[in-house]
Amino acid sequence: MAPELSAWNTSADDRIKAIAIGLHHNEFENEVPGLKTLLYDCLNPLIEVSKDDFLRRLLAVFKDSETDQTFENLLAKYTEDEQERLEEFLDGESLDYVSDDFVMGPSQEHSEEMMHLQNSQLFKVSVTGVVYVNGLSEREVDANEGNFDKFLHGLANLIDLHEGKDEIKIYKNITVQGEGPFVTKTPVYTCVPTSIAGAQRIIQVAKLHDMSVQYSGSRQPETPISRRNGHIFISMIGLENADMAPRFVSLSSIETAPTELEQIEILTGAPRQTGNTLVRIGAAVTNERLRSWCLKNNKSTLPMNAIISEITLGGSNAPLSGLIREIEYIDAHGKIKTVSNPDHLRAASGCFGLMGVVTRITLEFSPVAHASSSPIKLPVMKAVPPPLELDDKDIPTALFIPRTAEEKIQDQATFEQHANSGSYSEWSWFPFSEYAWVNYGDDKTEASNVSNSTNAQELFLSWVQTFTLNVLQSSPLTDKLSATVHLNEAATTLISLACTYTLPSKSTIQNVPSRNMELSIPLVAKPKQPSAVDYTTIQRAFWDALLTCYRHRTSCPQRFPLTMRITGSSSTLLSPQHHTTNTVLGTCTIQISTPHSVASTLWKPYSQAVLDKWTSYTYPNTGKRLNSRPSWAKDWKDLSVQGVPWAEKLKSESYKAEIAEFVRVLAEMGGESGWTLADVQRRFSNGFLDWLVFDGVKAQVKEHVPALPEVGAEVVQKLNELEKVVVQKKAVESLVVENKALDVGRDAAATVTTVEVTEIL
Repeated sequence: MAPELSAWNTSADDRIKAIAIGLHHNEFENEVPGLKTLLYDCLNPLIEVSKDDFLRRLLAVFKDSETDQTFENLLAKYTEDEQERLEEFLDGESLDYVSDDFVMGPSQEHSEEMMHLQNSQLFKVSVTGVVYVNGLSEREVDANEGNFDKFLHGLANLIDLHEGKDEIKIYKNITVQGEGPFVTKTPVYTCVPTSIAGAQRIIQVAKLHDMSVQYSGSRQPETPISRRNGHIFISMIGLENADMAPRFVSLSSIETAPTELEQIEILTGAPRQTGNTLVRIGAAVTNERLRSWCLKNNKSTLPMNAIISEITLGGSNAPLSGLIREIEYIDAHGKIKTVSNPDHLRAASGCFGLMGVVTRITLEFSPVAHASSSPIKLPVMKAVPPPLELDDKDIPTALFIPRTAEEKIQDQATFEQHANSGSYSEWSWFPFSEYAWVNYGDDKTEASNVSNSTNAQELFLSWVQTFTLNVLQSSPLTDKLSATVHLNEAATTLISLACTYTLPSKSTIQNVPSRNMELSIPLVAKPKQPSAVDYTTIQRAFWDALLTCYRHRTSCPQRFPLTMRITGSSSTLLSPQHHTTNTVLGTCTIQISTPHSVASTLWKPYSQAVLDKWTSYTYPNTGKRLNSRPSWAKDWKDLSVQGVPWAEKLKSESYKAEIAEFVRVLAEMGGESGWTLADVQRRFSNGFLDWLVFDGVKAQVKEHVPALPEVGAEVVQKLNELEKVVVQKKAVESLVVENKALDVGRDAAATVTTVEVTEIL
């Protein structure tokens, strides 16, 4: 009997052929017209199917389907210009023609969000006062919205902006889109300042009304550290840009004039290393805006950065901790403060916003350099050689390549050469492919063929790739294909084919809703060679994830790539890359991902199975488990480590020493700057961070309260009356439900406090 056809024993080409054969004389072929021919042509060495043609023909399958409307429904969510260009592209017009002057517009989801914003209660506050743009009239606000009215006019009374040109937009009860299609939060007041002074006044009013504040640039992920319902949310780059899906605001081809929070300037101070330059960067500057600035400046650049171009420096500065020289921020009292003490910067960078609202960061830039790299395609056994303990029989037959001892040595040497690359090292494997893609490169002092923006053809192709992946993950035909051709891995094979054929950029993947689990694993040294990396552990991590994918091939929870990168260590205390031992060696960051359309009931047990493998590794000389940590911004909250909820593991083990040190440093910073841990907890924390960071801190703060001086009877009486007010305030707060906290309870409590305390004192 012939063996069962599966990804374990069948190459990608043979599976593609099996899919095409399965469509022969099958009614389902009419539902996916042209797919069979496309697959055969991709396999035919005599027929060249370009990236452009592949995208055209694959999208035409779904466009021409008589039973599925996914193509039409998704296309309707884009601008008329984009629809016309895609139709022309599918009709055979050249890429050069259809991409001419192409500017990526907002999707329909974003247009709907913008319509929602336009119909929401919007107010603008400036030196001229409060302007009622939309929603409640001034009379209605005065009559029915007492707390909101106090907030608006309190902000207007404090504002003193630059020459009267700046303004703050304020939305009431607007739902803010998060990182993911179903992730939303509803702050009571959402504020969009364009200046540091504007952000400062928001914090001052928040203090006056005893309101909590959180802020971000780009959309926040759905993790316990992200913003919550019922508070003030400050959007540093504006909801129009932060919630854009896909996020095209970062592309330099449509870069807008910078606000004060998006300014970049060179400073005259002395850097630590001769030849370097100090650069002051606004917290709302995106990585793409910074890249564009570096190319225009052509003198200074960052030697490292996060790979996502859409995020802002204010939210992604933790990986740059070794380059940060100063952070400017607004504290819990609404005052401008700076921190430059290297010991304090360990806590200030990557502090989850607990220190305050970051406004500017000064970094030490290196002389300009350019890293030239392009992915190379290698058999996966050569790209990342299996660890020595992995038996050949445990390797999928479709992947196995017989190798001599000399070939194994050479493959290992090549892998380590790529891993030790000076500027960038990354490996990507698409599920059930026999090949992996390796990206590595070294710095060059001279630029060649470097442009300061993505050209129109690349931008249009990126948009088409994003659209194609969204069609593949959204259409029921994709999963129906597996059942029709009797191949469990058919849907995943088709998605991997689309990815490997077109090699979508990170921006493309970034704009496709997905589920992700990422772990940072500390690198370990070779025996008796403390400065040399033993890569066995990360090779094991790569193959453990790959083999887990094969073991779950009947349900195929993972449909996007497995990626692995070599990064440095971080001095930031709460960074996943912070290591207390052998900080020189660095970190392996490894991630699994899948489309968001894959049910969480499939993804959670699968990611847990991968995590169980990744968190089992130990130091070879001691047998102690490696202190591996998740990315705070990825999926982790519902997973466990050695049977313990991951959050508890992070608090009690992984970050136990770092949290204690973080609290100590934060308290020391506050002591020097005029705020306390209680101040920042009340203003900038949330329930999870209260538990993770501030658990037990209140007692500690209470112990350090200085004794009151001798006072007279009259003052004692007033203090007693004040204490009654505080008790009353707490009683009101105890009735607060989180979703209505600011508008109903906390505002009322704050009003009691500010009014009655003023009368008493």
